[in-house]
Amino acid sequence: MRMTVGIILGTGAESTVARLGGTGETIVTPYGDAMIYRASTGSADVVLVPRHGLDHSRLPHRLNYRSIIWALRAAGAHQVFATNACGSLRRDLAPGALAAPHDLIDLTRTLVTFWDDERVGDVAHAHNDFTKPYCAAMRASLIDAAQAVGATLHPAGVYLCVDGPRFETAAEVRLFASWGADLIGMTGAPEAVLAREAGLCYAPVAIVGNLGAGLGGDSISHTAVADACQAATVRAVDIILEAISRIDRRACSCPPVVPPVPPATTG
Repeated sequence: MRMTVGIILGTGAESTVARLGGTGETIVTPYGDAMIYRASTGSADVVLVPRHGLDHSRLPHRLNYRSIIWALRAAGAHQVFATNACGSLRRDLAPGALAAPHDLIDLTRTLVTFWDDERVGDVAHAHNDFTKPYCAAMRASLIDAAQAVGATLHPAGVYLCVDGPRFETAAEVRLFASWGADLIGMTGAPEAVLAREAGLCYAPVAIVGNLGAGLGGDSISHTAVADACQAATVRAVDIILEAISRIDRRACSCPPVVPPVPPATTG
């Protein structure tokens, strides 16, 4: 029986959708409409979601994460991979590097949860275990896949998430690095939290687009970050596509989750 696997795409989404021949479809969710693209690989059906849109016009702090995750669930995905462009808090993780984070620090200030409707309040189920925010079986498949396709993938890292859209100050970079964070981005934590709440396994490939403030040049520009991510995104997608064929669902140790019952669909 074929799996259905979701892939949330950041920088380079348009080229990946074109590469896989994705067919566009609007999914109506209780949290708003989401645009997905259905494609297939040799081993699975794939649901692609360009988180910023194909024109990359949606800023991180304005993304409708709930509609994205719920649409993937409605489309039949049980595992969700993601590409996350990010900054590096370590000089040895240079622009273009790829990593499979094993933990995260969430410093976002916008409340993101499916458990915000009193009608579906269930204390026991709402307090989800988040000791391991990423699916260990999916991370293992990414690490094995990188070796298979000849790509370098750092097998661990702590991803720290902020709201954005601004880049960080040099003082913030020093502070976050002192906490043990290795990578910093603006999208990974809301996706990981909501995927866990929805009962979906989730694992990202972090794509380093820049060294954090104070570690490299005098300034950071989005254009330079996007340029650095373009080629690396192709390698990240190669890894994910290979990983899909290697997922061992029997090895998944993610805690069982009872997803909330959503409010009525509003369209």
